[in-house]
Amino acid sequence: MQKLIYFKIFALFSLIVLILGTKTALIANQLQLSNVDLLAKDQPILGNSKASVHVIVFEEPKCPGCKEFTNLVFPLLKKNFIETHKILYTVIPVSFLPDSMPAAIAWLCVFNQEKTYAKPGLFFKYMDYMYANQPSESENWITEENLVKFAEETSSDIRLD
Repeated sequence: MQKLIYFKIFALFSLIVLILGTKTALIANQLQLSNVDLLAKDQPILGNSKASVHVIVFEEPKCPGCKEFTNLVFPLLKKNFIETHKILYTVIPVSFLPDSMPAAIAWLCVFNQEKTYAKPGLFFKYMDYMYANQPSESENWITEENLVKFAEETSSDIRLD
């Protein structure tokens, strides 16, 4: 049953990618590639920088849909496309739900530590851990105390000073 759910989610995501890819191909004639590069510049990234497909996702820390995508679809993308060097994958943290800005900032702080202290993957570990332990969207769970707790439980490589 769970495999069927994964398959449906993956099929839906694939359809969305196909539709967006087609639309993007039509729009690409109007946009310069450098605009896409500017959007993704200095953001958390995984994969082959020379891949012909660049997937850019906007992740909201409190969003239950983002949580579901990260927990269910992203592992399939990572295994089948990122680790096989077929795509470049970029995450752009955003905040559009009430009180989520501190979490988006915390993600970027961890990403900056990743770059500064040469700790690859730290951002994705923190984001994954936060989504795996995300309370309800209606709760005001994004507090300094919770963000620090999530960081401590994610990795000792995350500096809290």
